[in-house]
Amino acid sequence: MAKLTRARAEERADALQAEFDAWQEHAEDLGPDALALRRLIGRARALLRRVHRLDDPAGRALTERLNDQLGAFRGAWSALERSGNGANAAELDSLTQALLRGEPEAGDALAERLVVSEAETTSADIETLGLRASFLFARYARHFAGKPRASRDALMLGDMERYLSSMVERLVLELTLHLQDALMKRIELLTEQLAIWALEQEQIGPAREALPPRERLHALAELTDGLAAEWRVQVAQVPGSTVRPRLVKRLLKALELVRIDVDALAATELPDDLEARELLARVVELQDAWLTRKDELAAQRRRSSPMVRARALQAEVAECILQWAREITGGAHGPDRVTRMGELCDRLQELERQLAKAVHDGANDTTERLLGYARARLVEWELAWEQAYGG
Repeated sequence: MAKLTRARAEERADALQAEFDAWQEHAEDLGPDALALRRLIGRARALLRRVHRLDDPAGRALTERLNDQLGAFRGAWSALERSGNGANAAELDSLTQALLRGEPEAGDALAERLVVSEAETTSADIETLGLRASFLFARYARHFAGKPRASRDALMLGDMERYLSSMVERLVLELTLHLQDALMKRIELLTEQLAIWALEQEQIGPAREALPPRERLHALAELTDGLAAEWRVQVAQVPGSTVRPRLVKRLLKALELVRIDVDALAATELPDDLEARELLARVVELQDAWLTRKDELAAQRRRSSPMVRARALQAEVAECILQWAREITGGAHGPDRVTRMGELCDRLQELERQLAKAVHDGANDTTERLLGYARARLVEWELAWEQAYGG
C-alpha cells in the first residue's frame, strides 16, 4: 500500500483544483455536470481524511487548504441546486408520486434530465462507476472511519472491497479503450483504497483478540448490535423480493462467528459470567429468527418472477423515499435522526445495487429510469448525511 506523503498529497490537491477549474470552464461552455462535481467532492473528502494523519505544520497547512477547496466545491454544489440546473427535491418527488400511482411514464422527462450528464461524457460507464465508488466511500465513512476496529464487521468490509474491486476491473477495461491520464489516476486512487480496506479487514480480528476478555465481550456486543441493525434495515422489515441472498448469507456467517467467540469467552475466560451468558443467549435467539427468515425468503424467491422482483424494487425505492420525507425532512433533529439518515442511505445503496444488476441483465426501461432516479437521490442524501454528521 503506497504511503501518502505530504508531497504526494499536495500533488493530489493540485490535481483536484485543476479538475475543479476544468469543471467550471465546462459548466460555462456546456452546462454543469452534477455527477462529476459530486465525485470531486467525494475525492476531496477522502484525501482530507488521510491528510489529517500528517500531524506537522506543513500537514496542518495542507489540511487548511483542502478544507478551503472542499468549501469551494460544496459552494458550487449549493449554487447548482439553487440554479435549477440539477433536479431539485420537488422534481424528484414528482417521480416518486408517479411511480406510486403506477404511472412510470410520467417520470420520463425527469429521468432523461437525471442521466443527461452521463450521456454527454466520453464514457458514461466511467462516470457511473466513479459515482458508485463514491457511494461505497460514504458507507465506509459511516461504518468504519474513526470506529474501533475490534467492534467492526470484517465481512461487511470484505463485501465492500470485492464490490469496489469489480468496479476497478471494469475501469481497467475502459482504460484499454480510452488511454486517459485522468482515468489512470482514478484507477490508482481506487486501487490504493482497496489496499487500505484489505489491510483493515485483516486487522479487525487481531485487534479484537488483543483486548482483555471483558473489553472483547463489549466489542462483540457492539458488533452484534451492528449486525442486528443491518438485518432490521435490509432484511427483516422489507419485501422479500428486494433482499439479496448473498447479503443474508453474509449476515448469518458474521453472526455465527460472533457466537463462536462469545461461546469461547463464556466457557474459558469469563465462566459463569452473567453478561457473557446474556449476550450468548441473545446471539442464539437472533440466529434462530434469522434462519427462519432465510427459509421464508428462499420460498418467496422461488415463487417470484423477474417481473415481480422488478416491481418490488420500484415500490421499495418509492417507500424508501417516502420514509426519508417523513422521518428526515419532516422529522425532529437529533442523534437518532442522523442514525436514521445513515440507515436510509445504506438501504437505498442496496436497492441501487440490485437495480444496477437488473438493468445489466436486461430489465425494462422503467427499471433503468428508476436506477437513474435512485442515484440522483443518493447523491442528495449522502451529502445531507455528511453535513448532519459533521455538524
